[in-house]
Amino acid sequence: MEKYNRDLVRHLRDHCDVTLIANPAGNTYLPFFIVEAFLKTLVLSRKHDIEAVVISDASLSPLGYLIKRSLSIPTIVAVHGLDVTFDNWFYQRLIPPLAAKMDRIICNSGATVEACERHGVPTDRTVVIPPGINPDEFYSEDFGRDEMEQVVAEQVDIDLEGKTALLSVGRIIERKGHHWFISEVLPRLGDDYVYLVAGDGEFVDRIKTEIAVNELEDRVAMLGYVSDKNLKKLYNGCDLLVMPNVPVEGDMEGFGMVNTEAASCGLPVVASDIGGISDAVIPQQTGLLVQQDTAKFVDAIKDADFDSDGVRRHVLENYSWEVTAQQFASEIQEVIEAKK
Repeated sequence: MEKYNRDLVRHLRDHCDVTLIANPAGNTYLPFFIVEAFLKTLVLSRKHDIEAVVISDASLSPLGYLIKRSLSIPTIVAVHGLDVTFDNWFYQRLIPPLAAKMDRIICNSGATVEACERHGVPTDRTVVIPPGINPDEFYSEDFGRDEMEQVVAEQVDIDLEGKTALLSVGRIIERKGHHWFISEVLPRLGDDYVYLVAGDGEFVDRIKTEIAVNELEDRVAMLGYVSDKNLKKLYNGCDLLVMPNVPVEGDMEGFGMVNTEAASCGLPVVASDIGGISDAVIPQQTGLLVQQDTAKFVDAIKDADFDSDGVRRHVLENYSWEVTAQQFASEIQEVIEAKK
């Protein structure tokens, strides 16, 4: 989230004057940060004409409410999914009702809009603006198949020669669906496909169990945490990104940034048509969206045939930070004009 805020602020400054008030200490400091940020906003409001305030997460809606009521400044909140669905009685009594009082609710996907509606946040003031991607943050002409194989070889002993390399990136948790993919899809793809999993998390032991039960030790590489540099090598050297998410009660994928990250490197995606993932893939252009059905997933992977230059072009045309910041700036201006 910190990176999202930094990128958004940096590109918003091409459209308007922006002052960033950042939380220096994470979630544990959140109650104190709300007070600190309100006081800083109060001081700034006495020195400058603040036309609008953007709250970067629904969990900060109490701050937005304080600013709106006390300082009469239009407030906008960005909602990402789990920040409105978090399953806690007190949180649900406090956060969604206060988010509903903001002048504009900017959601990262249509699925987040639906989550807002389920939790009592009205949709008449919601708009979808997906997160942006920096064109060269992950893309590199210097990295390719050889560099990807080197990253894998440093972690595991697995034969990649002549194989189609499938990649998944992200936390190893239930909703990501790695366990389903390993037990149901990969065995039906044949020996020409290997599966690389980059990330760590609470579901690692379950994944290792599925690998052993299905005797796929020679076709699945658990890479654990990878550095940003090695992630670039994976994105630029693999053949296909797969995001086989499964539905999990109380959990959701607000957007699925790895889809746009991969596509910015020309790496096409085959992903579950679920949650915010549906907004992170442009069907037939950056990848394929598939229902959670074994045969359909197998067919989609085998049939995926994309021009990497076209994949990269389409994602940058639709998801660059320049596009996202322009949309944010337009919404901010509309809120300002409505309050005059």
